[in-house]
This record gives sequence, C-alpha cells and structure tokens, in this order.
Amino acid sequence: IIVPKLTQTDADALEQLNNLAVELNELERILDEFDRSVPEEVVTELRAQFDALNGHIRELEGTLRAMQRELDEAREVRAQLERTQARLAELEQINADTIARINAAEREAAAASARAAEAERAAAAANARAEQLRMKHLDMLILIDITGSMGAAVEGLKKEISDIIKILNHISPSLGFGIIAYGDTRYDRPVTEFQIVNVGSSTGRAALFRFIDSMQLSMGLGSGGNPEIAEALHLAMERALVAQWRAEAEQRYIVIITDAPAYANQMDNVYNMVRRFSSARPFSYVSTVHVPDRRIFDEAQTMLQRIAQLGGGNYVDTSSGESFLTSFLLAILESS
Repeated sequence: IIVPKLTQTDADALEQLNNLAVELNELERILDEFDRSVPEEVVTELRAQFDALNGHIRELEGTLRAMQRELDEAREVRAQLERTQARLAELEQINADTIARINAAEREAAAASARAAEAERAAAAANARAEQLRMKHLDMLILIDITGSMGAAVEGLKKEISDIIKILNHISPSLGFGIIAYGDTRYDRPVTEFQIVNVGSSTGRAALFRFIDSMQLSMGLGSGGNPEIAEALHLAMERALVAQWRAEAEQRYIVIITDAPAYANQMDNVYNMVRRFSSARPFSYVSTVHVPDRRIFDEAQTMLQRIAQLGGGNYVDTSSGESFLTSFLLAILESS
C-alpha cells in the first residue's frame, strides 16, 4: 500500500497559494487607491490581472482540496492496515495457543493410552492368575498384627471379610480360612488363633465371622505390656507352620498384615520359617501387606519385601490408600 504524501511540488504550490492570497489583499488595497487616483484604463487592466490571479487561486484551492481528500483516504487505509496487522497478530497468538493445547492433548492422550495398555496388561495378568487359582481348593491363613497402631487394618478386615470370602469362593471349589492375631511377646497371650475352617459350610463361616467380630486391638494383652516397637511375628509363624491345613487344599496362602518388623533377634528365624513353608509343598505362598507407619516404615518394608520374596508371594504397600479388600486380593492374585 503506497500512502501519498506532499511532494516538494505540492509544498511549493501551497506556498505559492499563500503568497497569492497576500498579493490579492495587497492588490485589492491598491485597486481601491487606483480607483481614486489612476486613469480608468489602468484600473481596467489591473482588474483583469486581478481576475486572472483570482482564477488561478481557485484552481490551486481545488487542487489542494483534492490532495487533502487523497491524504485523508491514505490515512484511513493506513489505519485499516494497522487494525488488520493487529488482528493478524492476535490470530497468530490464538493459533499458537491452539497448537500448544493440541500438543498437550496429544501428549495426554498418549499417556492415557499407555496407562490403558498397562491396565490391560495388569488385567490380563490378574485374569491369568485367577485362572490358575480357579478349580483349586484354597486355604488362606491371615497373620494380623493387633497392636495399637493397627486399628484401621482390623476394622478393614471386619468390614470386608464377607466380600473377600465371596470372591475367593467364586474362584475355588472350596475355601478354608483361618486367622492368627499376634501382638508383643510381653502380652499375657501373644498369639490368639482361629483354626482354618471350611467357609463353604454355614457353620464354619459363622464361627469365623464371630471370631473376627470379637477381634480388638491389644487382644490378649491382659496384665502384660507392649513397650517395644517390634512385634511377635515369629510366634505367629510358628503357629502357622503347625496349623490344621486341610488335606484337600491344593494351594496354601499365608498373608501377613502389619506395620512393624519382627524382633531383630528373631528375623532370621522368621525368614527360615517362610522358606520352610513355601518349599514344603507346591503352591504354598507367603505374601505381605504393609500398613505404613512413618516411624518404622523403612525397617518394616525391608522385612516384608524379603518375606514376600522368600515366600514366592507379593508385597503390597497400602500407602496410597487401597481398601483392605483390594490389598488382600493383590497379595493373593499377584503371587508368583
């Protein structure tokens, strides 16, 4: 777009126009004087010159008005151009923002696709594991810490034991279930045991539910004490090894639920008992469910991961808030 501007010629014309206007005023004054002092023929000649000059001035004024219109039009064109450029800049920014959002959406879609693929793999693995479990007679024995910091886990077991049994009964022709509650060695009764019963029978199931309903923190403490952080897991494992496992059970599971490590002087003993249980016969596993306690998290995690490794089972960290049911099933279904 070419924006016209005043050329030197135009400027000279404007200056000439101004000078002519001055001269015109002067001529008018002179004519007035001439009317009184000069002959008529001179006045007539001067008036003719004046009329010619006045016509030239009108011509120049017309040219100037035309130039002014062109200048106004050029200014409007320039203003429109500036508005168009501003709009183009705005559209470019909108386009850049749109491209950024599209890229972000594509990245999120890729991440979601990856998560979906991972979920599908996990589901396939769980289904495969469930198929392995299906049509096998199962025995489950829970070893649960009942010391003061384990309230949420005990309540979770009470609320969800019925659902756990329903699910396991669905994948097994028969299910045996038992519980060993343990505390500290200084308890009057460090271990309280409910022997494995066939929960397919209403009598066995009702007895199990009664026992679980009666469970409470520090059960068996009596007049004893619990001054130590470590708990009597070794005593619970000793009972588990001699539990009344059903002869028809093709798979046996021990699931340890705690937030605390075993006594340091009993740690190797616990590991050896885990090895003995998992290697005594096929399809015997020990899994662990870690209830987090920040004070002893690392120590308990090290022990529970090692137990799951030795027992061919699975370590489940419940720090992210899984329900008791979810944690328990992860401990079973993902066992090796």
